[in-house]
Amino acid sequence: MTSPQSAAKHISESSPPSPDVEIADPPPPIVVRYPFHSGPESIHRLSSLSSYLEATRPFGYSLLHVEYMNAVLIRNDLAALIPDIKRHTDEEKWRIGYYCHPLRTMLRWSPSVALRRYKTFDSAIFGDPSIKLEERFRLAKEVFTDGSVTLDSLYDPWQKQ
Repeated sequence: MTSPQSAAKHISESSPPSPDVEIADPPPPIVVRYPFHSGPESIHRLSSLSSYLEATRPFGYSLLHVEYMNAVLIRNDLAALIPDIKRHTDEEKWRIGYYCHPLRTMLRWSPSVALRRYKTFDSAIFGDPSIKLEERFRLAKEVFTDGSVTLDSLYDPWQKQ
């Protein structure tokens, strides 16, 4: 098994680099991380958005936007050329691109559907802004028992990125 930082390095050294990664519940700043398996078909799927952001930031990547389960990353030097890229926080980008997407609750293999089916847990609670972060974090630790659950060490809820 390889660390998320090694996974990010592998992603950044790929030729050509893949600009997107697959994500799942919950939103930033909650980090749910599963092991990265290297090899001919290197995969690291269905960890939380924050796990990828935490792993790719040191290599100069930022979140551009979220398209359902795909997080589109951009190099920081290119991000600086895009007007209004800091208009939304990472959590807002997750909310707009993943949480509000209709496939999140309907597609058979959606992480949210799997949580409902196999763990009888409605992940919609992660997107509820009235639920305090501490409560969402506690729930994530209960639900994602097979992964590592932490908080993003660089998360600042008061500052736009």
